[in-house]
Amino acid sequence: MTEILMKRVGYTLRPWDDMAEEDMMALPDDCALMIKVTRKRSLPHHRLYFQCLRSMIKAGAPGSDADLHSATKIKSGLVSVCQLPSGEYMAFPDSIAFDKLDQSGFNDFFKRAVTFWQESGLWKWLSPDLQEKVFHDQREAA
Repeated sequence: MTEILMKRVGYTLRPWDDMAEEDMMALPDDCALMIKVTRKRSLPHHRLYFQCLRSMIKAGAPGSDADLHSATKIKSGLVSVCQLPSGEYMAFPDSIAFDKLDQSGFNDFFKRAVTFWQESGLWKWLSPDLQEKVFHDQREAA
């Protein structure tokens, strides 16, 4: 599989830079290519999520950042489900790592995380400046 950083220009995809152009020119001519589109992840958005967790813990929310992170992923539905030999199903938190979740997926997760924080009462532990930042972020992502 070849990964090439592209940008959309009208109805076409174009190489992002010289390196992407070089990679694109290495593809075979005149054959069908299956393209999987993912959005590059935003480091500031990723950091905002962890900033929120840390802020809640520092303000007195119960548990640790790791506990809150796992709970948020589970309650937001970011899980893998497996069936044990007994027939019981268990849910395990999935990863939000850059190579596991693209930006569109992270946007959906972040929106569900904020809903969980608000409905569970964790939101009250989030500093007012971060509440405003998250509110602003949610408006931009819409």
